[in-house]
Amino acid sequence: NLRDSNQLQEPDRIEVLKVQSELLNNVGYVIVSNLKQPQEAPKYFHAAIEINERPEINDQKGIGIANGGLGDCHYALEDYSQAENHYTVNLNISRNNGDKQGIVRMTSMLGEIKLLNAKNEQDADTKENLLYEAENYYNESLLVAEDQKGSISILCALSGLLETIILSESFDKCKYVFEKIDENADIIVQGPDWAKNRLSQSIEKLKEKTDVYDKEIEKYKEML
Repeated sequence: NLRDSNQLQEPDRIEVLKVQSELLNNVGYVIVSNLKQPQEAPKYFHAAIEINERPEINDQKGIGIANGGLGDCHYALEDYSQAENHYTVNLNISRNNGDKQGIVRMTSMLGEIKLLNAKNEQDADTKENLLYEAENYYNESLLVAEDQKGSISILCALSGLLETIILSESFDKCKYVFEKIDENADIIVQGPDWAKNRLSQSIEKLKEKTDVYDKEIEKYKEML
């Protein structure tokens, strides 16, 4: 435990603390993601942050990982404001560290939160701003996901972009998304069914809103 680690030589003590913080983050993720108990996981992430914020540790990546986990907890509990705060901390750290996986996941989650908020927003100007922010997050997620050639991330970003188009009724932007589907077709078809279904559902929603792109929609439904 932490008390025992204080009896060690400084390099060994620091190493033990780093291992403990990793274990705390791992346990937190198992509890929130696998066991689906988001109310039980935050204490592990907070404990990991407490260790990683110590001057002798100063592990920014560990702090980012814990904040991502806290974001997942609050997202699962539908506390989207707190989720956004924690995801933003992770995103800033990921950008500073050049952590592309972190950037892809956080921009996707932040895009989703902006989209959810836009769906519930009554004020037209605020809604427009939220959709603009969602679109920017999804575009960044897609850009980095393409570099990583990650099928799940690409599918989620494309689905998110279509959802912003549908909600804003900016159907002229569909052409860009369709171009991106074509460019990434080889990667997309290798994605897992749940991720392909997510994009398929967004395409179905688009079909209900406009008949301008029926030909493209049928083509992509067949692809997926």
